[in-house]
Amino acid sequence: MTPKVSVIIPVYNVSPYLRQSLDSLTNQTLKDIEFICINDGSTDNSLEILNEYAEKDERFIIINQENKGQGIARNRGVEISKGEYIQFVDPDDWVELDMLETLYNFAKAHNSQVIKFNYTNYNDYSGKYSQSIFEKQIQKIYNYDLNETPYFSWRILKKDCLSNFDLQVWTYFYQADFIKSNKIRFAPSKLGEDNLFSDGAIVLANKIDYLNKYLYFYRERNNSAVNIKSNSNFSVFNNINLLKKFLIENNLFNELEEEWISYAKNIVIWQYSQVPDMCIKKYEKICLHYFSDKIEFKKFLKNIRPKRSFLEQIFSIKNENKSAIIYKVITILGFKYFIKPKKK
Repeated sequence: MTPKVSVIIPVYNVSPYLRQSLDSLTNQTLKDIEFICINDGSTDNSLEILNEYAEKDERFIIINQENKGQGIARNRGVEISKGEYIQFVDPDDWVELDMLETLYNFAKAHNSQVIKFNYTNYNDYSGKYSQSIFEKQIQKIYNYDLNETPYFSWRILKKDCLSNFDLQVWTYFYQADFIKSNKIRFAPSKLGEDNLFSDGAIVLANKIDYLNKYLYFYRERNNSAVNIKSNSNFSVFNNINLLKKFLIENNLFNELEEEWISYAKNIVIWQYSQVPDMCIKKYEKICLHYFSDKIEFKKFLKNIRPKRSFLEQIFSIKNENKSAIIYKVITILGFKYFIKPKKK
């Protein structure tokens, strides 16, 4: 029998968090589910934990592969999935116990291709929770009321649509036939791979239904992939070009060229802080390709590398987010001193 939902979980060295994530899934009120777990070359005991759950629950499908990144792992999960709908879950996060039943029933009632829902941030260091409220974000940017009209699309809200609709795939619920028939896939990279998938679904969906419920808990932690400086951040340029290729193949690039250019600039800015210091000049040189001229590029550099005033270099006290931890930063005569807050 076809499962109602396929849950796709890429796993890489997350043993301290994995059980909480899997427990929140195995105890779902919706039972007709398959769990596709792709162990992406973990070197800790993540695979042992996955096998332990699979021995007790026949709904688990465990795939073991060399470390190739979340993009390739998730693509493999999509390829073998059999569910009517697809939900992505990161293995260090967890979900409400009625999440999949709520989303499935909503999708069937609205014949949804894609559903956008809300999530809660959890800071693993401070122990604090905060809510990500999508309708407020859209109201502020577009003056569009999702509570009054609970759906949206890029054609309704065009400007910067490739950047403003949340690009984390786990905050969307997807109809499997829609994803597979349109060949929507992740970029084959280890960072930023989900943007291609998210934007692919956003531009091809007739509409995206909005469900104003908090169903997912996203864990911010200081050793997660998005908070580590590495050369892998250079994959951002290939990801940008893959999105352009996707738009061209679907005859949308002419309509969305300005949005793609804006997206490219936003992405290289977002990734800038995660590039190793020794590689910054190389990164900036590649960034130049996404700007109309050197004058615009110089403005970009000025904004992305803000200069401190003379007084601030002598003495200042500021907060700075480094790897999901808010440090108190004291600058004295040009030297920075980072004061780490007490852990929860």
